Amino acid sequence: MIRSVESAIALLLTKVTKGANALNLKGWIDRLKNVQISYDLFLMLVKYHLGGDDIWSEDIDAGLKQKVEAVIARNTYTKYKTAVTKEEQEKARIEYLDLKGYHKDFRW
Repeated sequence: MIRSVESAIALLLTKVTKGANALNLKGWIDRLKNVQISYDLFLMLVKYHLGGDDIWSEDIDAGLKQKVEAVIARNTYTKYKTAVTKEEQEKARIEYLDLKGYHKDFRW
């Protein structure tokens, strides 16, 4: 049983990111105020929830996973840019490059 919205979002993030990045987002849920989605994704959500049209479920899953990954990448990049110490900045930079899939030989 889900106790709060925060735990529901954490559960979603854990499922979408297979637990790897969701656990590194301590405090992310508290700062999340608004998230923009594409008009197409919004229409699919409306048709799915209000129209009962189940054919959109896979497209909705893909769209939401893409959005969560983008939010995680933005959060990691922000952490890199706003880090207080050089060690924190380097750790966040490596995390961001790993997240984006840059090969270790092509990093600055």
